[in-house]
Amino acid sequence: MFCCNSPEASTKPPRILRVGILEAMLNPNLQLDLQPELQPKLEAKLDRDHCLEAQCPIQFVLDLLGNKWSILVLRELFGGDHRTHELLSALPGISTKTLTQRLRELEAYGLVERRIYAEIPPRVEYSLTSKGQQIQPVMAALHQVGSQWLEQDPCICPLNQVVTPSSGTTVIG
Repeated sequence: MFCCNSPEASTKPPRILRVGILEAMLNPNLQLDLQPELQPKLEAKLDRDHCLEAQCPIQFVLDLLGNKWSILVLRELFGGDHRTHELLSALPGISTKTLTQRLRELEAYGLVERRIYAEIPPRVEYSLTSKGQQIQPVMAALHQVGSQWLEQDPCICPLNQVVTPSSGTTVIG
Protein backbone atom coordinates (compact mmCIF):
# COMPACT_ATOMS: atom_id res chain seq x y z
CA MET A 1 0.00 0.00 0.00
CA PHE A 2 1.28 3.42 -0.95
CA CYS A 3 1.21 6.32 1.43
CA CYS A 4 1.67 9.89 0.28
CA ASN A 5 4.70 10.28 2.55
CA SER A 6 6.28 6.92 1.72
CA PRO A 7 9.44 6.68 -0.41
CA GLU A 8 7.53 4.64 -3.02
CA ALA A 9 5.15 7.55 -3.58
CA SER A 10 7.97 9.78 -4.80
CA THR A 11 8.76 7.31 -7.60
CA LYS A 12 5.22 7.45 -8.93
CA PRO A 13 4.20 10.11 -11.49
CA PRO A 14 2.76 13.30 -9.98
CA ARG A 15 -0.71 12.78 -8.62
CA ILE A 16 -3.58 14.27 -10.67
CA LEU A 17 -5.92 16.28 -8.56
CA ARG A 18 -9.47 15.26 -9.46
CA VAL A 19 -11.55 18.39 -9.50
CA GLY A 20 -15.16 18.57 -10.49
CA ILE A 21 -15.70 20.49 -13.71
CA LEU A 22 -18.24 22.73 -12.02
CA GLU A 23 -15.86 23.52 -9.17
CA ALA A 24 -13.08 24.40 -11.61
CA MET A 25 -15.43 26.62 -13.60
CA LEU A 26 -16.73 28.40 -10.52
CA ASN A 27 -13.29 28.99 -9.09
CA PRO A 28 -10.94 30.26 -11.82
CA ASN A 29 -8.17 30.77 -9.24
CA LEU A 30 -8.18 27.08 -8.31
CA GLN A 31 -4.65 25.73 -8.51
CA LEU A 32 -4.68 22.42 -10.32
CA ASP A 33 -1.85 20.00 -9.64
CA LEU A 34 -1.74 18.43 -13.10
CA GLN A 35 0.89 17.01 -15.30
CA PRO A 36 1.76 19.70 -17.88
CA GLU A 37 0.49 17.61 -20.80
CA LEU A 38 -2.92 17.19 -19.14
CA GLN A 39 -3.51 20.91 -18.50
CA PRO A 40 -4.59 21.74 -22.12
CA LYS A 41 -6.98 18.76 -22.13
CA LEU A 42 -8.69 19.96 -18.96
CA GLU A 43 -8.89 23.54 -20.25
CA ALA A 44 -10.47 22.29 -23.49
CA LYS A 45 -12.97 20.21 -21.50
CA LEU A 46 -13.81 23.24 -19.35
CA ASP A 47 -14.39 25.34 -22.49
CA ARG A 48 -16.65 22.66 -24.03
CA ASP A 49 -18.61 22.25 -20.82
CA HIS A 50 -18.99 26.01 -20.52
CA CYS A 51 -20.36 26.13 -24.08
CA LEU A 52 -22.82 23.39 -23.22
CA GLU A 53 -24.04 25.42 -20.26
CA ALA A 54 -24.56 28.51 -22.42
CA GLN A 55 -28.07 28.80 -23.81
CA CYS A 56 -28.15 27.47 -27.36
CA PRO A 57 -30.74 29.44 -29.38
CA ILE A 58 -31.98 26.32 -31.16
CA GLN A 59 -32.33 24.41 -27.90
CA PHE A 60 -34.14 27.38 -26.37
CA VAL A 61 -36.78 27.41 -29.14
CA LEU A 62 -37.11 23.62 -29.02
CA ASP A 63 -37.66 23.78 -25.27
CA LEU A 64 -40.49 26.24 -25.87
CA LEU A 65 -42.07 24.42 -28.80
CA GLY A 66 -40.69 20.91 -28.51
CA ASN A 67 -43.95 19.09 -28.16
CA LYS A 68 -46.49 18.00 -30.70
CA TRP A 69 -49.41 20.12 -29.60
CA SER A 70 -47.66 23.48 -29.20
CA ILE A 71 -46.59 23.49 -32.83
CA LEU A 72 -50.06 22.48 -33.99
CA VAL A 73 -51.77 25.10 -31.80
CA LEU A 74 -49.51 27.76 -33.30
CA ARG A 75 -50.28 26.44 -36.78
CA GLU A 76 -53.99 26.95 -36.19
CA LEU A 77 -53.50 30.41 -34.72
CA PHE A 78 -51.70 31.52 -37.88
CA GLY A 79 -55.16 31.37 -39.47
CA GLY A 80 -56.43 34.02 -37.07
CA ASP A 81 -58.04 34.26 -33.65
CA HIS A 82 -59.62 31.10 -32.27
CA ARG A 83 -61.78 30.16 -29.35
CA THR A 84 -61.04 27.05 -27.31
CA HIS A 85 -63.75 24.92 -28.90
CA GLU A 86 -62.52 25.89 -32.39
CA LEU A 87 -59.01 24.72 -31.50
CA LEU A 88 -60.39 21.49 -30.07
CA SER A 89 -62.25 20.85 -33.34
CA ALA A 90 -59.19 21.67 -35.45
CA LEU A 91 -56.87 19.42 -33.42
CA PRO A 92 -58.45 15.95 -33.22
CA GLY A 93 -56.96 13.92 -30.41
CA ILE A 94 -56.05 16.76 -28.07
CA SER A 95 -57.81 16.81 -24.73
CA THR A 96 -59.26 19.98 -23.24
CA LYS A 97 -56.74 19.75 -20.39
CA THR A 98 -53.76 19.42 -22.73
CA LEU A 99 -54.97 22.25 -24.94
CA THR A 100 -55.39 24.50 -21.91
CA GLN A 101 -51.90 23.61 -20.67
CA ARG A 102 -50.31 24.33 -24.05
CA LEU A 103 -52.17 27.62 -24.46
CA ARG A 104 -51.10 28.71 -20.98
CA GLU A 105 -47.47 27.77 -21.70
CA LEU A 106 -47.49 29.64 -25.01
CA GLU A 107 -49.09 32.60 -23.27
CA ALA A 108 -46.43 32.52 -20.54
CA TYR A 109 -43.71 32.54 -23.22
CA GLY A 110 -45.33 35.56 -24.86
CA LEU A 111 -46.25 33.75 -28.07
CA VAL A 112 -50.03 33.71 -27.57
CA GLU A 113 -52.38 36.34 -26.24
CA ARG A 114 -55.59 35.43 -24.41
CA ARG A 115 -58.47 37.89 -24.54
CA ILE A 116 -61.37 37.44 -22.14
CA TYR A 117 -64.60 39.19 -23.02
CA ALA A 118 -66.95 40.22 -20.23
CA GLU A 119 -69.97 38.37 -21.57
CA ILE A 120 -72.25 35.72 -20.23
CA PRO A 121 -71.17 33.05 -20.89
CA PRO A 122 -67.57 34.32 -20.88
CA ARG A 123 -65.85 34.28 -24.24
CA VAL A 124 -62.11 33.69 -24.56
CA GLU A 125 -60.14 34.10 -27.77
CA TYR A 126 -56.54 33.27 -28.46
CA SER A 127 -54.30 34.97 -30.99
CA LEU A 128 -50.64 35.15 -31.83
CA THR A 129 -48.56 38.00 -30.48
CA SER A 130 -45.94 39.68 -32.64
CA LYS A 131 -43.38 37.42 -30.97
CA GLY A 132 -45.50 34.38 -31.88
CA GLN A 133 -45.71 35.52 -35.50
CA GLN A 134 -41.90 35.48 -35.72
CA ILE A 135 -41.96 31.67 -35.89
CA GLN A 136 -44.06 31.72 -39.10
CA PRO A 137 -41.14 31.50 -41.57
CA VAL A 138 -39.69 28.51 -39.72
CA MET A 139 -43.00 26.70 -39.62
CA ALA A 140 -43.65 27.53 -43.30
CA ALA A 141 -40.27 25.98 -44.12
CA LEU A 142 -41.24 22.87 -42.12
CA HIS A 143 -44.49 22.74 -44.07
CA GLN A 144 -42.62 22.99 -47.37
CA VAL A 145 -40.12 20.27 -46.46
CA GLY A 146 -42.91 18.02 -45.18
CA SER A 147 -44.82 18.44 -48.45
CA GLN A 148 -41.69 17.55 -50.44
CA TRP A 149 -40.94 14.51 -48.31
CA LEU A 150 -44.53 13.32 -48.57
CA GLU A 151 -44.33 13.96 -52.31
CA GLN A 152 -47.70 15.65 -52.39
CA ASP A 153 -49.07 18.98 -53.43
CA PRO A 154 -49.07 21.52 -50.63
CA CYS A 155 -52.27 21.51 -48.63
CA ILE A 156 -54.22 24.59 -47.71
CA CYS A 157 -52.51 25.61 -44.52
CA PRO A 158 -52.70 28.70 -42.32
CA LEU A 159 -48.90 28.86 -42.53
CA ASN A 160 -49.12 29.82 -46.18
CA GLN A 161 -51.03 32.91 -45.18
CA VAL A 162 -49.96 35.86 -43.12
CA VAL A 163 -52.72 37.62 -41.27
CA THR A 164 -52.00 41.29 -40.83
CA PRO A 165 -54.47 43.47 -38.95
CA SER A 166 -54.20 46.37 -41.38
CA SER A 167 -54.37 44.60 -44.73
CA GLY A 168 -56.15 41.32 -43.98
CA THR A 169 -54.84 38.03 -45.29
CA THR A 170 -51.87 37.81 -47.63
CA VAL A 171 -51.21 34.49 -49.38
CA ILE A 172 -47.54 33.51 -49.45
CA GLY A 173 -47.36 30.18 -51.24
